[in-house]
Parts: sequence; structure tokens; C-alpha cells
Amino acid sequence: MVVVSLAWIPFMAAVDTTLYKYLQAVQAYMARRSFAVFFLGVFVKRINGVGCLTGLIGGFALGMVRLAAEICKGKGMLTEGTLLYKMAAMNYLYFEIYLLAAALVLIIVGSLLTAPPAAEKLNGLTYSTISDKDRKETRAGWKQVGRDPHLRGSLPDPGDLLVLQR
Repeated sequence: MVVVSLAWIPFMAAVDTTLYKYLQAVQAYMARRSFAVFFLGVFVKRINGVGCLTGLIGGFALGMVRLAAEICKGKGMLTEGTLLYKMAAMNYLYFEIYLLAAALVLIIVGSLLTAPPAAEKLNGLTYSTISDKDRKETRAGWKQVGRDPHLRGSLPDPGDLLVLQR
């Protein structure tokens, strides 16, 4: 792992000259697809494992294409005006939006082209499959946190919040 990390240093320098910007860009390429899987998994009960894997792998591939294009652009290997050059020249924060949209589409299409998950496997996992019993248990847990002597000092007193708002 140390050898791989040391071998990666020249690629880091090709992407950006500042470590912070490099880390933010690489994190942006990775995090969007994970968010897409989590978001759709919680709110859409039709989403399945194949669709999620499609979105994760497709999002990873797009992120790595962008990273490779950025490295090639930094070394002067891309022709100005081509699609890869435009993708590499685009600010990574704008690219995140396209990457998120692509991951969402890949997850939805991959899920719709395969069998839906069994209803009994989804009970209590998605927002639409939570029962009233699950909601009551969750709310009872919220009340229990307020009574826990270990957590009491870490939570603000609601009366203090009212005083701060005035």
C-alpha cells in the first residue's frame, strides 16, 4: 500500500498544485455516487442491489475518466475543444452535479431493468415502508435520549435555546 501511495504522488501533482484542492476534487468524484445510492435507497422502494451497483460502478468509471482527463490536460495531451478537454477544464464542483445526475439515472435504469426487491425484505428500510409501530419506537427512543444521564449534559436545555433566540 505504501508503494502504491508513493507511486500516486506524480498523479496528484498533475491534477492540482495544492493538496487541499486535489483532495476536494477526488472526494467529489467519489462521494456523489454514494449519496445517490443512499438517497434513492431510503426514499424509493423499487431500487435494488443491481441498480445500486450499476450506479456505483458507472459513477466510479465517470469519475476516473474525469481524473484521467484532468491529468492528460495538465500534461498537454488533450486537444482544446474536444469533449475530454472540456470535461477536464470544467470546475470539479460543476462536474459533481453531472456525476450525481449520471449516478441517479444509472441506479434508476439498472433497478428498473431488473427484478424489484421482495416486499418482506424492505419492511422498515425505506421511508414508505415504515409502519406506525416503527415510528412509535423511533420517537420513544428520542424521548429516552433525554432521560439518559450519560447524555444529559451534552444536549442543550430547550429553555436555554429560547433565551438565546430573544
